[in-house]
Amino acid sequence: MAISDSKIHSVESIGWFILHCLLFSLISVLTKYVMITGISIVEIIAFQTFFTFIFLTITKKGAFKILPAKKILILHAVRAFFWLIATAIFFKSLNVISLPKATSLSFSTPLFTIIFAIIILKEVMRKYYIIPLILGFIGMLVILRPGFEGYDSGSLLVLLACIMWSITDIIIKHLSIS
Repeated sequence: MAISDSKIHSVESIGWFILHCLLFSLISVLTKYVMITGISIVEIIAFQTFFTFIFLTITKKGAFKILPAKKILILHAVRAFFWLIATAIFFKSLNVISLPKATSLSFSTPLFTIIFAIIILKEVMRKYYIIPLILGFIGMLVILRPGFEGYDSGSLLVLLACIMWSITDIIIKHLSIS
């Protein structure tokens, strides 16, 4: 029995997402450690971007030959801007709150992405979205613990970063449609 291309693509996508989670955790730990030594957020993001560029250049050799249309380039620039600001805000939050709390809150990004996809991209709200959305929102509230100790600035910075990362996700989805 042959495995369909969509199943192979799904398994490959899951693998990339797991790799993303592992690398994000590694970057967060390294960033927290490096910021203690006095290296600025700008330098950290510059090194991260440089090494990402090198990695992509090596792994995607033929992908950079054709430049996309001006509209698409502008969308890529806007996406890069939101990613850059979100990453800087997230790294700044690591100075204020603990790494486990920041990482836990960062997992609310899909929550905001789904909400933005429904509002901006006019995606259909499916029944099976409702329960995960509610549970994700409750989980975010449990981590924030509103009313018990008030909101701390680090948690709000992480949520702002998550909202901005969600905007980059929406732009990527829009680019994949165009």
